[in-house]
Amino acid sequence: MKKTITILLVLVIGMAGVFAATADLNLITTVFEFSELKITESDSPITWNSWTNAADGNFSSTYTGTDNANRKEIDPYVTTAQNVGYLNTRTNRRGGYDVTVSATALTSTDGTTVQDINYEIYNDTATAVYIVGTTTSPATFVSESVGQGMRSKQTPISVKLLTTGDALSSGTYTGDITFTYTGN
Repeated sequence: MKKTITILLVLVIGMAGVFAATADLNLITTVFEFSELKITESDSPITWNSWTNAADGNFSSTYTGTDNANRKEIDPYVTTAQNVGYLNTRTNRRGGYDVTVSATALTSTDGTTVQDINYEIYNDTATAVYIVGTTTSPATFVSESVGQGMRSKQTPISVKLLTTGDALSSGTYTGDITFTYTGN
């Protein structure tokens, strides 16, 4: 009887190995790129968009507009750089990004004579990154190198008029600064 039980146990244990199987579960997920660019008047913390993990609609920019009521006022009698806002950027892009700047002169068409005011644009450095009337192609304003996860940066925007005060004719002068985001 013991031999029979032993033989049966050996057969059961041996058969269990024959019927053993494995299964693999393969996983995949996609994290889409999120990149934002906002211009704000103050350096207060900003509210970013809450993106869903969607392949489209993942870039936004905020601009106050080009109508004169929403333009940032610059004092024509100040001879030093004046803060005009903050460029806020955010991305989860692995390769980072570059934001370039270009601008048009402040132009007045009041009366019969057109007069332009050229100016320098500064970020958080003491050296102008763009000089209206001299710089002919967009210049790098801010860069973010290779990184991981969501990263944000705030960079001040300042302008210094190259002609000020009594050298200017009366009138309303308008110009535009353009920031262009390029992912690396």
